[in-house]
Amino acid sequence: IRRPPRSTLSSSSAASDVYKRQLLLSHDLWHVLFRYDTCTMGEAMIQEVTAHLSQFKPPRLVSFFGTWKMARKLKSKLPWKVRKECIQLSRACSRELFFQPPLSLLEKDIQEVRDTYNIGVPVVYKQYVEEFGPLGEARMDTFHPQYNDTKWKEVEPISI
Repeated sequence: IRRPPRSTLSSSSAASDVYKRQLLLSHDLWHVLFRYDTCTMGEAMIQEVTAHLSQFKPPRLVSFFGTWKMARKLKSKLPWKVRKECIQLSRACSRELFFQPPLSLLEKDIQEVRDTYNIGVPVVYKQYVEEFGPLGEARMDTFHPQYNDTKWKEVEPISI
């Protein structure tokens, strides 16, 4: 059985492609908005954010196992504290963020978007990055070198 050429696929398939593209763009934008880089721990936290915003539970498994992997590798409980903080930040964030087209958010100031949707600063994650750095695979690659994230810089370490 031959498949029809891509150009003749149904409109529902085209809608699915648009949805996938939107979700991929949103995922990348959430890395920047929530300040989680693309290391194992950062990806795990974005999966937790995705699970909350989409109300779809499977990404929580990715979050759990990514956290578990880093906790075992580092022999530390800090990754679990990062995840707990991420769950709290996700719950505080407005679910309206999920329904916004990512391209419309790119036209706004980053901090303005964070304030609009109540996206807090991941204090424990910053501590994770500072404590483990490359060993924790942290690379902070979602910060533009010329962007001055004053709220990130002002965060005081907390005792955990």
